[in-house]
Amino acid sequence: MSDSFISIPPPTADLAVAVLMSAAEPQDWARIIAARPEIVRIVLDGNTPIPTEFAEVALRRGEGLLLVSLLKGHERVVGMPDVLDRLAATGHPELFHHGDGDFKTRLLASAHLGPSGWDALDLARWVDWMRPADELRGRRRYVHSRLPKLLTSTLRHVGHLLSEREQALALWNLRAAAGPAAAEAWFKDLGELGERAAAEVSAGGDLSGLTAWADGPEATLRELRGGRSDLAWLVERRTSLDWPALREAHAAEPFGDEAAGVLAARADCPAEFAIELYVTSPAVVAERAARIGRAFWAAKPVGSAAVIGRATKTLIGRFVAEGRPDGLFAEARPAVAVLEALRVTREKHPEAAAVLMAELSGPVSGFGADPAAWRALRAALKSAKGLSVEELFDKARTIAGSGKAPARWPDEADVPSDGKPSSLSGARSAFVPLFDAAAAETRLALLPHVDGRTRHDVFTQGSWRAEWLDEAVARGERSWCLSLASRASLGTEEIQRLLERDDPEINARLFTRSRISNRQRTAILSGRRFGDGEGPVPLDPGLRKRLLERDGGWRGTDVIDCADAELQTHILSSVRVRGDMPQTRLLLDAWERHGVELAVKYVKGDVGGRSYSPNPISPAVKRRFEKLFALDDPSGELAGLRAETEESLTAAWQIAEVRRERSDHFDLAKHSHHWHWPELLDAHRAEPFSPWMVKGFDASTAGCPEEFARESAALGALPEYGESWSDATLGAAEVRQRLAAPLPLDYRERRWLRMAVARGVIDIGEVVATAHPTAIALAGLPGESGEAVAKLLAGSVNGDADAWMVVLGMIRDFQGTLPELLATAKAAVG
Repeated sequence: MSDSFISIPPPTADLAVAVLMSAAEPQDWARIIAARPEIVRIVLDGNTPIPTEFAEVALRRGEGLLLVSLLKGHERVVGMPDVLDRLAATGHPELFHHGDGDFKTRLLASAHLGPSGWDALDLARWVDWMRPADELRGRRRYVHSRLPKLLTSTLRHVGHLLSEREQALALWNLRAAAGPAAAEAWFKDLGELGERAAAEVSAGGDLSGLTAWADGPEATLRELRGGRSDLAWLVERRTSLDWPALREAHAAEPFGDEAAGVLAARADCPAEFAIELYVTSPAVVAERAARIGRAFWAAKPVGSAAVIGRATKTLIGRFVAEGRPDGLFAEARPAVAVLEALRVTREKHPEAAAVLMAELSGPVSGFGADPAAWRALRAALKSAKGLSVEELFDKARTIAGSGKAPARWPDEADVPSDGKPSSLSGARSAFVPLFDAAAAETRLALLPHVDGRTRHDVFTQGSWRAEWLDEAVARGERSWCLSLASRASLGTEEIQRLLERDDPEINARLFTRSRISNRQRTAILSGRRFGDGEGPVPLDPGLRKRLLERDGGWRGTDVIDCADAELQTHILSSVRVRGDMPQTRLLLDAWERHGVELAVKYVKGDVGGRSYSPNPISPAVKRRFEKLFALDDPSGELAGLRAETEESLTAAWQIAEVRRERSDHFDLAKHSHHWHWPELLDAHRAEPFSPWMVKGFDASTAGCPEEFARESAALGALPEYGESWSDATLGAAEVRQRLAAPLPLDYRERRWLRMAVARGVIDIGEVVATAHPTAIALAGLPGESGEAVAKLLAGSVNGDADAWMVVLGMIRDFQGTLPELLATAKAAVG
């Protein structure tokens, strides 16, 4: 134990107590709470699990502050699933402004049973200030209260918008709270319901008949057929429905789509009724049904082919997502919709879809690599209405076996000229997963025999196959390469292989791919070749036109070395070139390519900047070039400048810049360089860069390697004022040395400890056992220390209420470690 005394402030001590409470085994908390009642508030206001006994004390005391704390932390209560119900049953007015809408509804229903204080809230005045958009949604919950002002305010503002059930409940509660006359004053404003209420009162009734009428099966039917925009909300709040009556009503006159969807979405909707609703409203029920099953496939839904297809695709997506695709190919119809859904679902649920694709590969393999058999399969897709996938295969085999396969590919069409991935539907979309399910050699054998559009479909929307690119390059097929270049998900390596063809149209399609590197984009704009050949590669006219019409989506490196002066100026008006050396390259390239006038224009800022300052060049670079502009013969200086810029393109120069003593690491990471990532990583592994540089690369730089990102995450948050990155690199010996001294009270001065635990330099158990004072140690690592604290408690004070009371009494001033505190407490009680 240290000789120096550190005064622990109450918030720190409270947090330490909450950590101890959450790590403890079940105790005789009632006795401990009786001796130290302040711990109830501490535990409720903390961020650790709340033992049941503490929640019971708060509910029993009924104090507003404790109840509010319990409501805010209700998800942390252990062993009390009905805590919200019990809180609502208190009817305490201080809870009103802290719960969600459903909780407030239940709370208001008990308000007349709770303590006084509701009138002091002046809720009627508060709700009168509601925005119009909130009126119905916000006010309708107040019909559950028995607060006269609130009820009359609700009826005055939205009475005509409430459902019959809500209107009847409002009248019932108003009558109970303020007497018959108060309720009768509203009868004239509520139409048929008001007339029924008046008739019942005239006959000596108490409105119980009205509430029964508004809550019965016929009222539910009126809601379902009434076209209300809040139908889902109303039906959801009915605890039970008369399902036989609803099925009978639906059989006589089918419900509309919205009503069918609302009913099917209920968890208690009978499975048979869900199928009946699906038959009449397939699209909405497929999407919203709470439960789906194979019985849906046997149903015969009514609707257009488009509606049924959409419903089928929705169901299949849900079946695959829920891992229940059994019987899909044998029972689900139509086959085209089934296969379309499988194609779309593969990206969202690849593992489940892979099982289905493997199942599909069996029957597909039976068609071999025979082009005629595949033409028969494609023809069968055109006339597969009402067939399952298995029946589709049977039909295709029949066509092929009879020798009636089409002589040419069905729906033959050319490769699209717009360079976009295919937008697929119908038979074209359904064919893609069939082609994907074939063996690799079968796919390669079939590619020359399908039409250009189908080949484009599978190249752009099918599962990626590396052999496609190999085959296209080996055959030298330009149309194949154009289709492959239209694939949105191409990787950087695949883009590079296609760029090596030095084809302007292929380059145009690749330029907009998301994974194209900065170097590749710059090279396209500069006209540099990727493969063999002489002279520059011209920019595709269509691409140039589109880029000149484009206002965003630029990268800083796009501007530098652009061979087209007009396009370069256009890009520079929308994106900033960062860094003195990249700006120097920009001006030098503009001068050498297009003449000194363009460089002068850029230095003056005459580029019409739209999204940032109109001065794109830094003062230092401006001054340097203004001196060059003044020279009669700047050729020597330009040569020296060219040598400097060429050196800045090397990995050695970048490594030296990164290592240079500086305070602008984040700015450097944003500079418009083509970073040499492999060489930078090797240099970093040999001698680590500044943590600021690692953070800068991770936060700012496109293409940053994953290794830098992982190191950045391990470093944690950026240091705050007065902190140092040296704290993030402490070794185990240094951490233990610091732990030997008392922990500082200021959390900023012990950030090194949290970083050391996060980096795995020291085990949390060792920290809990050796750090002191105890309160600071526990408060400093509340989320991480629970298990380690529990182990220490298990071998000491757990089960000993007297020892616990000593611990709670000493923890604020105790200067030693947690094991020392626990040992002291045990010794004190003998």
